[in-house]
Amino acid sequence: MDTSVIDHESRLKVGREKAAEKIHREILRIGRILRVVNDKVADRDWLAKIRAETRSILTHHIPSRNVALLDVPTHMNVGDTMIWEGEEQYLRSIGKKVHYEADQARFDPNMLETLADDAAVLLHGGGNFGDVWSEFQRFREDIVAKFPHRKIIQLPQTVRFSNKTGLDRANRIFGEHPDFVLMVRDRVSLETVRHGMPDVQVVYCPDMALGIESFSRPINNRPELQCLVIARTDHEKAADLSFMDAPKTDWGLTGPALVHWKLARIPGTVARRLQNRHTSRVAYPLLLAGYNAMRRLNLASGVSMVNSAEIIVTDRLHVHVLCGLLGREHVVLDNNYGKIRSIFDDYTNNFSTAHFADNTASIESITANIRLRNDGGLDEG
Repeated sequence: MDTSVIDHESRLKVGREKAAEKIHREILRIGRILRVVNDKVADRDWLAKIRAETRSILTHHIPSRNVALLDVPTHMNVGDTMIWEGEEQYLRSIGKKVHYEADQARFDPNMLETLADDAAVLLHGGGNFGDVWSEFQRFREDIVAKFPHRKIIQLPQTVRFSNKTGLDRANRIFGEHPDFVLMVRDRVSLETVRHGMPDVQVVYCPDMALGIESFSRPINNRPELQCLVIARTDHEKAADLSFMDAPKTDWGLTGPALVHWKLARIPGTVARRLQNRHTSRVAYPLLLAGYNAMRRLNLASGVSMVNSAEIIVTDRLHVHVLCGLLGREHVVLDNNYGKIRSIFDDYTNNFSTAHFADNTASIESITANIRLRNDGGLDEG
């Protein structure tokens, strides 16, 4: 056979193979787009349902239009800030107005009476009801003791006591209040309270951070890193993630954002040092401005951190929640007493981008599967 004919047929075969590969790549690309769209729709639908349920619970248990919100966070933990932001968004959505809010150090009973004399008192939610973080527990015990005639609602918490003595004490203190409601954000905490604190009214309500419906900073679809580890360094840490070949960090601000955050704290420092009825009233608008600035900076820091990598690995609950809200693929591990697993099993497993690792040995295989899923089994080059 003429060699020119053979060469022509070879070229045709190569051309057909390249065309087939191109079509296959396009099919994979369209498939990925459809999967992402379907995942976003599914995430939107379950979040809409859980938000509607949460609004219904809050509306039922918060009778007054005006509320006071106490124990707001003034540190760099983005998770606590997310809870705070979710609380604010939920309260606005059900027509409640926050007439007074304060952190522990700047709480002023006189200001509470002046600005919110007829308001229900709401205590900031989170993961510190019990003896893991005792300073927060002491504050809420003090509030319950000082205001026996007010409606007091503890917004959704994880409940954790290391022994029965602590549970009995909490049951006595909070059970003596005639109008106290303890909201819990997971079924394990619900059973703990039902069995260990029988004199306390308990209500199941999902985590407040799920109420965040928008962020001011857009999602980065071209992250700089393949993987980022955001890991705890405190006493709730369970997993050692130092073995991972990826950059590692934790919540916090750096550079100009840190400078701005410190400046935002100045009104609070002044208010704390000059605390009396007259100066508190004058300083309160500045204090609120500082709170709002710190909240914005913390949220922007968290969004920027999660946006910076294709895959996040974390043992922090609200890194997991933030990744879910932003549609970022992530691997989540538990803390040292099962807090994250309880909430994951209850509802955050519904995030399409969430992957739970039972141990550190499974992280690499999970991240590899995520990449394979995102690539459709091929390196697109």
